[in-house]
Amino acid sequence: MEVLTGLIRRTTFLAGLLAVVPAVALSQQGDGDLTAISLESLMNVQVYDIHSFKSSYSLLRMQLHASPAGSAGAAATEGQNPQHQFYVGTFLKLPKSFEISAHTYAVSSLPNFQIPSYARFDLNLGWKATENVSFKLAGQNLLGSHKEFGDLQGPANVIRPSVYGSIAWTF
Repeated sequence: MEVLTGLIRRTTFLAGLLAVVPAVALSQQGDGDLTAISLESLMNVQVYDIHSFKSSYSLLRMQLHASPAGSAGAAATEGQNPQHQFYVGTFLKLPKSFEISAHTYAVSSLPNFQIPSYARFDLNLGWKATENVSFKLAGQNLLGSHKEFGDLQGPANVIRPSVYGSIAWTF
């Protein structure tokens, strides 16, 4: 069985600020042919010494072609991965060793698991009290509950909003 028949990957950097990583992959499996096309792009921008942005986007297109004998698994696999995933984050260093960051994620639907597309927002506040001690307060999924993962035999997991804190001591 030949798993990977072709892979094209190219990375482009512009003035150290932008990274684009497109990838195209073609695969062949024993019970049929799989064509997968993926594109990934990344961007990191340092606006000032105290402010930066990061973003990424992933596109995945899968087409499974069952062999003449037929395969129920081939058609089912196409809807188990999101076609689109997007992230944008901003990071800000504040006075007195405080930091704040905000993160937004968007993921397209998973039709085979009956999971609709969703967006997620996280917010973090940190303080470095000393060289070795830091505190963090984080809020995750602040836009509300959503289904994120699924199982063919069971219901999807529901991810709820949460808040947590942490104290780190390094030595």
